[in-house]
Amino acid sequence: MKQTKSQGKFFVENYIVERIIVDSDFDGVICGALLRKVFPKVEIIQSKASEIQEGKIDHLITDKTLMADLRYSPLCGYFFDHHESNRPTSSFIGGWMPVDSAAQVVYSYFRDVADFSDFEPLIDDINKFDSGNISLEDFLNPNDTYKLALVISRDQKYFNLLLIELLSRMSLGKVCEHPFIKERIDRYLALRGKMSEFVRQNSEKVKDTVFVSLNNYKLEEKMTSYVYTAEFTDSKVIVVEKPHEREGWSKIRLYRNNFYPGKNDINLLEIAKKMSPDTAGGHKGACGFNIKGELDKARLVGYIQDALKS
Repeated sequence: MKQTKSQGKFFVENYIVERIIVDSDFDGVICGALLRKVFPKVEIIQSKASEIQEGKIDHLITDKTLMADLRYSPLCGYFFDHHESNRPTSSFIGGWMPVDSAAQVVYSYFRDVADFSDFEPLIDDINKFDSGNISLEDFLNPNDTYKLALVISRDQKYFNLLLIELLSRMSLGKVCEHPFIKERIDRYLALRGKMSEFVRQNSEKVKDTVFVSLNNYKLEEKMTSYVYTAEFTDSKVIVVEKPHEREGWSKIRLYRNNFYPGKNDINLLEIAKKMSPDTAGGHKGACGFNIKGELDKARLVGYIQDALKS
């Protein structure tokens, strides 16, 4: 686990935080829990990169707003992240590090002002999960960290906010024993077979790439990238099409298959930027973009094949 010099003491003594906005995925939840320990009385809300890009929550962002694990907004006062596509190009207050999770950035920055001992055993697992580097065995037989990560959905913000509060107050083991959380985990594990079956029935393989459509997916449980990659360990790239909130648009997500047994270091972020420079974002191994109309699969496969050859 990469460590840097903590700067939290100077931050809390010199800056006022009135609102915290974090991403609504697993990494964002952990960032929220860490920040709750630093700022016990500050409001925490969840958002996502597309809402920042489209200006949907600009009215909530001020110079006393702290944002973590999200696209950078020049309206905010403080910013913490790790995504290559989100690195601010101008000076800012906060921290950006080229590490595997935003939680790692927040943990390293504020560890001198809060008791993060309950998080020490988790950070390495969080880094592996968020960067797509867990093993196939980790996915098939998940520990408590991965179980919790697998049940978190962007669309269930009240559940995520409950997790933030619980994780800031008790150990991961106790959180997973909470009746409501345990019920959610047990339901996910029971339905994982149905999720895998849906992926098999709604996929198409083209050369080294598998296209998966979630347009008709009906289960409440989130379909994580590991469900796709575990089904197609012989394919290097998984492309997933999801419904978009805007009519006529789609969300396209690209995943490098870390379960693939051979060399697979393709930079998908560069490809996403070629497909849609204005909406692309994420990591080299897991990223996405939005499109209006139908996805040009032939063009995308061409970019992927060219990148695999280089």
